[in-house]
Amino acid sequence: MKRRLHAVVSAFAPWEFGGGAERVAWSEALRIAERDAVVFVHTGATPPPDAIPTARIGGWLRRLHDPRTGARSPIGKAAFHALLPFNPVVFMEALGTFRRLRPAVVHTHNLVGLSPSVWLAARLAGARVIHTHHDLSLMCQRATMTRRDGRPCEQRTATCLVCRATRVVKRAQTPVLERERFPSAWLRDRLGRQGEIARPFVEPSEPPQSPPDEFRALFLGRLVPAKGIETLLEAAPLAGVPLTIAGDGPMEGLVRAAPGVTYAGYVDGEAKARLLAGASVLVIPSIGPEAAPLVFFEALAAGVPAIVSTIGGLTELAELGTAILVPPGDADALARVLRELADDPAQLGRLRERAHALRDRP
Repeated sequence: MKRRLHAVVSAFAPWEFGGGAERVAWSEALRIAERDAVVFVHTGATPPPDAIPTARIGGWLRRLHDPRTGARSPIGKAAFHALLPFNPVVFMEALGTFRRLRPAVVHTHNLVGLSPSVWLAARLAGARVIHTHHDLSLMCQRATMTRRDGRPCEQRTATCLVCRATRVVKRAQTPVLERERFPSAWLRDRLGRQGEIARPFVEPSEPPQSPPDEFRALFLGRLVPAKGIETLLEAAPLAGVPLTIAGDGPMEGLVRAAPGVTYAGYVDGEAKARLLAGASVLVIPSIGPEAAPLVFFEALAAGVPAIVSTIGGLTELAELGTAILVPPGDADALARVLRELADDPAQLGRLRERAHALRDRP
């Protein structure tokens, strides 16, 4: 019996840029490969770690602007952002690729730079198109609706004028989508769309660990203002608890210089698993809106509870019973919760038991 071909499209691959959206896209490709044929389409040239075929479109975009490392030049950055609503060159590349591969279904994820033009190309090639939204890119050129300081823009900045114009172009391309998926109800409602809620899924790889002997807070993620790094660095010494921070980004220097912080750099795979095994609680102190960060579900799979900000889709995570909510940007409130958990092993134990129950649920 001939297997259907699926194409999973992501601007970046997780072995080049380990963001949550990229890891979710790759996980989907691996799951599809268990039952059907699949090809992973992205902008990079580095071969994958697993035996899944890949195809490349839009590789030239990295010469204009690479969002992982910053702009190559002001002109390149301007050109890159001008192509975000509809990239005609990528449209032609994608159309040629899909007509050659002839996938039955195209699953798209983070399309930064590639643009929604991929949807039309896939549809014209005869494929069904399913898109998973991970952020606010349908409304915002920055995909986060935040200012440079990481806080919500409230649609009052100069850039917001550009966003209002470009979102019309982006939304005009959505009718070709057969299905849309969202990691949180907040993101679906904020975008004003319809579709199913599909939480990120992380397969537990090992039995849950016993709590560490010493209370330790852990942060895993990009070191950017919107993640609430400054709030966390202020709260940890107020609470008097050990803190480990893992990740990379423009705020790395600030983290390295912070007293009492163990900086682990960028981690993945076994190194990340070891950090989670040694953590009492994961902290997600974002001051900018997030939908449903994958790192929360990675912690859940490891049996580690979390402290999360009451912003965006993070608030929904408390419904699972493994998270404590704190106001975004409130270092005093975060310090109080950290201290309470450090002083109350019974409360921390109940949160961990709930996390273990959820991760082991069929």
